[in-house]
Amino acid sequence: MIWRWYRNWRRDARMRNLAAEMDVHQLQDVGAPEWLVNEATVKRDLERLRNTDYIRW
Repeated sequence: MIWRWYRNWRRDARMRNLAAEMDVHQLQDVGAPEWLVNEATVKRDLERLRNTDYIRW
């Protein structure tokens, strides 16, 4: 049971790492799960907002 949990966790982590480099439209074209598309979108938006603070100062 623990091994199954670990494999699922690693699979999800790998998908997150791959999705970080892809655009939302690319993820949808590939057929990525909706949770992965949403998570990649939120992460990209947060990084964009964080970098905006540096531009202001």
